[in-house]
Amino acid sequence: MDRTSPRHVYDFPLPNEDSGLYGLDGLYPVQVGDIYKDGRYKVVNKLGSGGFANVWAARDLQSDVVVAIKVLQAKYSKDNQELEILQCIRSHEDQQHPGQKHLPTLLDHFFEGKNLFIVTQLMGPSIYDAIEYIPKWRFSKSSARYTKQLLLAIDCLHSYGIVHGDIYESNILFYIPKGHKLDLDKVKVEEITRKDGKPLEEWMPRMQTDIMCNWYSTERMAMELRDIQLIDFSSAFFESQPPKTISTPHHLKSPEDIFQKPLTRAVDVWSFGCMVYWMFAVDELFTGRSGYRNLIADIPIVLGDSSAPWMLSSLLQAIHDNLWDDIQSLKFSQLGHDTTLESELHEQYEHAIAEIPQFWPKLEDKSLDMERTGIGAVARYIRKALIVDPLQRPTTKDMIGAEKLLDSAFNTK
Repeated sequence: MDRTSPRHVYDFPLPNEDSGLYGLDGLYPVQVGDIYKDGRYKVVNKLGSGGFANVWAARDLQSDVVVAIKVLQAKYSKDNQELEILQCIRSHEDQQHPGQKHLPTLLDHFFEGKNLFIVTQLMGPSIYDAIEYIPKWRFSKSSARYTKQLLLAIDCLHSYGIVHGDIYESNILFYIPKGHKLDLDKVKVEEITRKDGKPLEEWMPRMQTDIMCNWYSTERMAMELRDIQLIDFSSAFFESQPPKTISTPHHLKSPEDIFQKPLTRAVDVWSFGCMVYWMFAVDELFTGRSGYRNLIADIPIVLGDSSAPWMLSSLLQAIHDNLWDDIQSLKFSQLGHDTTLESELHEQYEHAIAEIPQFWPKLEDKSLDMERTGIGAVARYIRKALIVDPLQRPTTKDMIGAEKLLDSAFNTK
């Protein structure tokens, strides 16, 4: 009997979760107060929810430390590659790569029924959630600091033969500063019911837990956030076993993934280049909002003519190979737009200056860490990473060697 829950049968009062994710091969019915692994872990709050898994905060009753537990859907739990990759990372800890501290440590794992539970360190807010609480983030020395830490994390992964595949702002978390903690005691739950009034099945939770709100604790710790960690290896792969495609957000999709070419560690360097722009401008360099194939036109517009030959050649090959059934209806909404990487950076710089008195009126120093003359150095560094041909794209080691460009951006005052 297929017990997968149809979405129209259940009433989930809170908007952060899909009832269709529960069932025989779906999520485990975790609830606050549950205790797992022979009385070791007690669930205290909910940290996040996604299509593959939910993430919970739990107290390790042996060590009295709060940890994060990722609970995967049953259908993704057997022979799970994310677990294999975390085990691989842990096995290399004695190599003392400087990027290791910016990667998660696998603390434990176990099964409840068919569902895999992965235990890692509890982290603070994502950089996406933290930016509004950190004064003058844009074009700051902090932007450069987090950029370098992210690059170390990627370089460490690549040295282990691992490709992350899903590097973006919500997968980069801050360590919780010493003396601070998350407000885990504030829990919001609502009762789950069937719309037909029948009793719930045993695989459906009785209560729905809202994702905890971090804004208050984030605001308190904002000025002490220093180090980041790259998380979520659900799309990661060993370079020796590449998938055909990866579930990267549209605006970060690499050219080779757009055209379904072989995937290598170069996809992470592309994502990194896009993230450097985000770190400084706090915005997306490419949109991809109308579908990732719009990047075919967007990338040459932003990066310039040097990227056009490879993109055009790949597009013609895709047409020849009938890569997409709807190729005749493909339209590029960006055509006719006149923008470049440099002009985008300059525009975001002016926005950043204008926002300081608006959002941070009590700050005495309303200048940015970087002068306008430093924008060119940041642009050159981003361009170095965003080479459309993956065979010509630099390695993480190359990007580390070019970090003097970032440093020079702050030496123009």
